Order: sequence, then C-alpha cells, then structure tokens
Amino acid sequence: MRGLTPLETAAQSFAPDPHCLTPAHPAFLQLCLASKRFQQAADFLDRTPIYQVDPVKTGMVALDLLRYFYYAAMVFVGLQRYGDACDCFRTVLATPAHALSAIAVESYNKLLLITALLPSSAALLAPSADSSSSSSTTAAAAAAAAGTTAAAQSKALLPKNTPLVVSRSIRQTSLFYHDLLTAAQAGNAEGVKALIEKHAEALIVDQNLGLARQARLHFPCPSPSFLTFC
Repeated sequence: MRGLTPLETAAQSFAPDPHCLTPAHPAFLQLCLASKRFQQAADFLDRTPIYQVDPVKTGMVALDLLRYFYYAAMVFVGLQRYGDACDCFRTVLATPAHALSAIAVESYNKLLLITALLPSSAALLAPSADSSSSSSTTAAAAAAAAGTTAAAQSKALLPKNTPLVVSRSIRQTSLFYHDLLTAAQAGNAEGVKALIEKHAEALIVDQNLGLARQARLHFPCPSPSFLTFC
C-alpha cells in the first residue's frame, strides 16, 4: 500500500527521539492493520519501541497514545504474539484518564479473551472452589459468586497504576467476558460454547467472535510497559 512508506518515514523523521511517539505512529499501524501488513508493523514496533511522549514537540494528543498501543496490540494478535498484545492492552488501561474511554473498554474485553486463550503452567486467576456451581446454588448466590470471581480477575489483570475511573467501572461493561474467562479456566468447553452462542451478536459487534471461539485456558499477562514523558 502506497501510504505505508511515507507514514513510516514520517514517524521516524518527526520524532525528537527514536523512542518518542508522534501522531504518525498510530496512523502507520492503523494502515498496516487495514492492509494486513502485520509483519511490517511488528518489525517497526520491535525496532523502535515507544518509551516517551512529548506533546509540545510532536503535536500528539492523548488519543494518539491510546490508539498506538491498541493498534500495536491488534498487530500482535494478528501474529499470535499474545503476550505482547496483552502488554499493549494493559498499557492502554494504565494510561492516565479522566473518563472511561471506548478504547479502554475494547482493550479490556480483548485482554480477558487473550487471558482465556492460552494455557499456562501456573494457576493464576483460577476460579475458587467457592464459586463453583451446584444443584443447590441459588441464582442470587451464583450471581454473587460470579461477581466475586470477576472482581478477583479484574484485580489481577489490571495494572496497579490503572486510573481509578477505569478500575472502578470497567468490570461492569464486560461481565459476560468475565464469564467466558471463568468457564475457560474451569475447562468447561460446553460453558464456553453456550456463552459464545448466547452473546454472539455482541461479540460480532465488538469484533471479538474469533478470539472468543479460541478461548480455552487462562493465560498470565506480562507487566505493562512503562512510559516516561520527555
């Protein structure tokens, strides 16, 4: 695609430092995703990781930062580099915010699915025995147990520096994603299938149906990247 080379050049030329974000960075990644040039985008991300932002020198705004790490995560998802994708999604969630953004919600939903996607040797985020269902469990008790499990998952997955406005409200936007994660962690294939069928329309709207269908077991996520301001 013709626009890729100019955008990649602009990202490299206009940055005051090779590792400083510019508005051209997310634009380049977005175009790579649209043209399915995942490897070209990944090479760019690996070659010049972002550690700094300088709005005065580059003209970038907060949305550029969110878009950059969200698109980077999607590039890594396309290449099945799920650990790197997880890292980028968590960086979106850790970005300072005054309100819960759509990008943060999308990142959190995909983070939950990726956590359910790959097996791990550790029992991180495994549902507790108290939250397991039984014939004697009432609907209210089951809902309470699900809420407790979701809260534990959220606490484990969200970076410690997640803004309060995000950490306090984001779980309520993603309850059935938490249910999918819980079912996958329990090895409940039928439960995962039933949840996907029940919420298929929402998953299609969120463009998460493919990831949901791959959900199998839990996956521990690496710590988010750290940013410094120029």
